[in-house]
Amino acid sequence: MLNIFVGGSGSDRNFIVNDYSNGPSVAQHWGVNPSMFNIIEVEKNGTASFYKRVPGSKYATVVFKTNNYLVGELENLPYYLQNAVTLFRNAEGATDKLNIMGHSNGGNAVVRWLETYSPSYVNNIITIATPYNGKAVTVQQTGFVKEVIADKAKIKYSGTVNTFVAKDPTNDAFPTNIASDGVIAEDSALCASLVFPQSVTECNNQNHGTVLWSPEVKNVILKWF
Repeated sequence: MLNIFVGGSGSDRNFIVNDYSNGPSVAQHWGVNPSMFNIIEVEKNGTASFYKRVPGSKYATVVFKTNNYLVGELENLPYYLQNAVTLFRNAEGATDKLNIMGHSNGGNAVVRWLETYSPSYVNNIITIATPYNGKAVTVQQTGFVKEVIADKAKIKYSGTVNTFVAKDPTNDAFPTNIASDGVIAEDSALCASLVFPQSVTECNNQNHGTVLWSPEVKNVILKWF
């Protein structure tokens, strides 16, 4: 089984493996050795390459370099992610099934990739703190999420889907009338239920970053290791 972890806006090659210079990485919060991860970077033109190669490892992170995750760029992410997935599958298991996780807009990359390519080898899907309507702030459904809903029959998987929404009542980065995790509106993340009904778990007292190692997420992720 291959396992891919897709970073969101602003993520770099440190995603999962060395996120926090002054504390444990996400992998360490999970109790997983960060050195086991391959690291794949995707250029702005879609070219995917290994920044770090760990032969024999079935785990890889994927990050998109110099991508600002504007709506127009989100439309290109399926192509970018397809190149990264193909690179990893060719290196470590072209016939293997795949578990895939996306954090923040990395979740949008995953969903758009599933919708566009309808891969037949996907097992489990996880999205975490993902603004499903394509924008971080708005609480209104947008054309972006409506397109995904219209094409959700194209999304194929043999396992389970888990979508996690962070809820941080103490955060004041947004207008007070918009509940958020400090980065995206909760309503945007809750649009996950429109694509994957009955998949949503709300993680209380977690922000956009800490939700990655919340007990709810950790309990699901560790089944992949």
